[in-house]
Amino acid sequence: MRTTVLAIAAIAMLAITPREATAQYGGMVPRHCGMSAGYETYGPLAVGSIVTLGMHTPWAGDANWTPEMNGFVGRTARVTQLAGVDTAGCPGVRVDADGGQYFWRIRDAQIAGGLPMEIPRVCDMSAAQYGPIGPGTMVLLGLHAPWRGDANWAAEMNAWVGRMARVTSLEGIDGVGCPVVRVDVDGGQYYWRVRDMQLAGTSMPMGLGAALPRWCGMTDATTSYGPIVPGAVIVLGRHSPWNGDTNWAAEMERFVGVRARVTQLSGIDTMGCPGVRVDVDGGQFFWRIRDVGF
Repeated sequence: MRTTVLAIAAIAMLAITPREATAQYGGMVPRHCGMSAGYETYGPLAVGSIVTLGMHTPWAGDANWTPEMNGFVGRTARVTQLAGVDTAGCPGVRVDADGGQYFWRIRDAQIAGGLPMEIPRVCDMSAAQYGPIGPGTMVLLGLHAPWRGDANWAAEMNAWVGRMARVTSLEGIDGVGCPVVRVDVDGGQYYWRVRDMQLAGTSMPMGLGAALPRWCGMTDATTSYGPIVPGAVIVLGRHSPWNGDTNWAAEMERFVGVRARVTQLSGIDTMGCPGVRVDVDGGQFFWRIRDVGF
């Protein structure tokens, strides 16, 4: 059975060339991992591209980070090499700012100067940058992911996660240099970090790895899906253990790395991990959202 699953996965992988895989993201930087060497995608990034370096957010618990890299976070740098994938299948690059010393995951980088729809995903700013966001912009609110251990979050904000809102004012940066705004749905009560938002009406969420709830231990009353709603398109990932429990079946293996449309928000499993049902497997399996990408 395992041989059959691996054979199917191999055939599926060969069906898409690296060029075709990159093309499907158009001008977007891929924000997911779980890729295989030789089939990684870089979206619009190429040798010579100018990027703003960001702190790595964990993928399946792996951040591939060293403290020495902190000094380069928020710096602009020129890509000198497309460096393949790391052990978590995250594509990365080498850059000139550090002399090519470190592997930088592209999922946490921003194209300097901005793509038309690119939201800044880094903090440590001295002056706020908002990309395409301004007063009146409609956004999807996301749960703040910690930056240097600071989430700038109040429990009361959970009620608005995943809600559409209109930006009412640009509020500069918070204590760790994350640009923040106020919105209408909460009466302007809270600061919302733009790095954890999605622009309303975009066909494919961008850079939302940090906005997804990556933890379990939730209850029926506190279940959070972040920006995921029925109809959202996600990239399925292999479940990483939570307290030793993966909630995984061997038959799910062949869908890893496949793009799928969410058909149902399915509550939590026995570990309190929120999950969804998707179209590509006919809704057969429960997919934990902590392990999916965009």
